[in-house]
Amino acid sequence: MFWLRTAIITILAAGLVMVVAVVLALVPLWTGPALPAGATRLYVATASPGPAFGCTAALLLPVRVASTTDALIVVSVETGEPVRVVWPGGFAAWRAEGRAVLAGPYGNVIGRDGDVLDDLGGGVGADGAFQVCALGAGFDGLAERAPWYLTALSVALAVVFVGVPRALVSRRRRLAGRFGR
Repeated sequence: MFWLRTAIITILAAGLVMVVAVVLALVPLWTGPALPAGATRLYVATASPGPAFGCTAALLLPVRVASTTDALIVVSVETGEPVRVVWPGGFAAWRAEGRAVLAGPYGNVIGRDGDVLDDLGGGVGADGAFQVCALGAGFDGLAERAPWYLTALSVALAVVFVGVPRALVSRRRRLAGRFGR
């Protein structure tokens, strides 16, 4: 009976570790990426932090990344007029080496001054601003930028969640064979 209690405690501990890992992976949705050394923060309109569970199926016409003295903006490629955009929670902007940079929650660069963004999905909100969908390009790079411990943890959890139940089944079969069941 001791082995069963040990197996259950192992599975529960692995589940707890997995919950902590998921929370750590989602923290950038609230905090955003760290400001690089030598960069100055620019204002960028963002939605309330948190994961998005739906996305309106509209496509924003191509826009060019630009900046004012203290804010990152996007302008229509067609008209040159500024377009009101609200980015998902966790997005950030800064000026580094004289260029404005728009970054996703995990620090991946979405665009720099002069770049054309032509694949922004989302929809127009109640305030008339285009709400960029959180399921697009801003979340690319999570796997590439994941801390080493999340990769190691994934492997360890796979071993626990696959190995421990297999060991329990194997032990049960051996015991059943021993006692003729």
